[in-house]
Amino acid sequence: MAILKKLFSQDQGKASRAELPEGKRKAGAVFSEIFISFLVLDCINFLFFRDDPGFLRAPLHPYWLVVLFAASRYGFVPGLTAGFLASVQILLVLFRGIPTKTEFEKILEVQGLVLPAAFFFAGVFLGELRQKYLNAEEDMRKALKEKSKLFDGMKKQLEMSEKVKEVLETRIVGQTATVKTLYETARKFEALSPEEICRGCLEMLNAHLHVQGASLYFLEGEYWVLKSAVGKTAEQVVEGKISREKSMMALVLREKRSLAVKDILNIPDSDRYIEEYNRVLAMIPVYSSEGAVAGVVNVEKMDFLNFHKANLQLIELVVDWTGKALQNVRFYRDAQRKQIFDEDYQIYHFQHFERVLRLEFLRAVKYRLPLSVLMGKINHYGIFEEPVQRILSRTIISLLKRDLDDTDMIFRYRYDGTFSAVCPMKSREALEEKLKRLLNEFEEATRGARSDGPRPDFVVAAEEIDFRMADYRDLLNPALTRCGLKTLAENHRASS
Repeated sequence: MAILKKLFSQDQGKASRAELPEGKRKAGAVFSEIFISFLVLDCINFLFFRDDPGFLRAPLHPYWLVVLFAASRYGFVPGLTAGFLASVQILLVLFRGIPTKTEFEKILEVQGLVLPAAFFFAGVFLGELRQKYLNAEEDMRKALKEKSKLFDGMKKQLEMSEKVKEVLETRIVGQTATVKTLYETARKFEALSPEEICRGCLEMLNAHLHVQGASLYFLEGEYWVLKSAVGKTAEQVVEGKISREKSMMALVLREKRSLAVKDILNIPDSDRYIEEYNRVLAMIPVYSSEGAVAGVVNVEKMDFLNFHKANLQLIELVVDWTGKALQNVRFYRDAQRKQIFDEDYQIYHFQHFERVLRLEFLRAVKYRLPLSVLMGKINHYGIFEEPVQRILSRTIISLLKRDLDDTDMIFRYRYDGTFSAVCPMKSREALEEKLKRLLNEFEEATRGARSDGPRPDFVVAAEEIDFRMADYRDLLNPALTRCGLKTLAENHRASS
């Protein structure tokens, strides 16, 4: 009963009408083909097999050809029609008209209705199976048609943009005043941090070149990492990491040049990034000092009238200035790391501390000279605000410079708020005497700290050479331990 309800329901009638994609003419041709097939078979039966009406004694009934062909090729409704016509013809042959109750019961007793029922249900089930594939093909055709319309629209927009750009390029942005303004703004990049340079680049594009939405990504390992963005909400920039090959920026990495929408569409395998076509208008690479693509600026939103060749060239110029500024910052920081002296605090870098201590240790052992090492730490340094941290560090350094001798070498240690000193020709007792004065002066200087906040506390420890020590680590580790810092072995295990 459920099958019969499905067959004759209104929804199924609508589905059967929708299954014929080429309209009524094709539907008429299909049903005409079914009727003609049965008519031909009936004529053959009447002319050549008069003694076997309806082919009832045939081992393989000819009607199966029509039923199976119609159901397996045309789907549900043609299969249902073919099965129904075959069943009706067999029933008419069996009953020779409208059957009485007695005749119907006799046919049921000899199972005479098996063949009509087989025709009907075979047409229904085979047609239903075929209909699933026909529906899938129809959905695919619709999807392809939509994609074709999308590409046709994009093509028309590109053709229109080319015509508009030819007019606009003659009068927009090419003036000397605009370039001069950009240059004066870009000169500020020289004194900024990398984060400020990235943000300043996009702000310059927004302020001077009418870029309403843009983002800057840098390649870090196998991911594009978002460094800055304009024209986006906080929710839109939450996902700041994109897989290297899953983003359209991989095309810039491969082509090593700027790509506008037209260039992207001309790349053969760019269709795998089709979902990003409507998100990006242009992609401009940021080059490293070696000439490789280190990052990409995505121009995502811009007025149509401002999106032309001259403006894109200026955007490329600004991005190139950004890359040069980032290279200069990296060169400067690399040079700072290689220097032995810290320009901020006017003391030695930590990178040279162990080397200097090892050399002084060897010299002291060779000539049997006194040598002491000092370790100092500002307790709870991380809970203070950054301006307070800098004031505390400068205070400690100035006190160390004033109380220690000129031959003593003061270093920044491994962590912020920690300091060390190598003191040749000085015993531990002499060094601790100087440290007492230093601690009193620091306490005096910080006595005016606010009572509602934590009070700064400076802890120091000194250690003197013992000529039975194996190397400089035996001199340094006790001072580190008493100061509450990790030993050299503990630091090595943590870093590995």
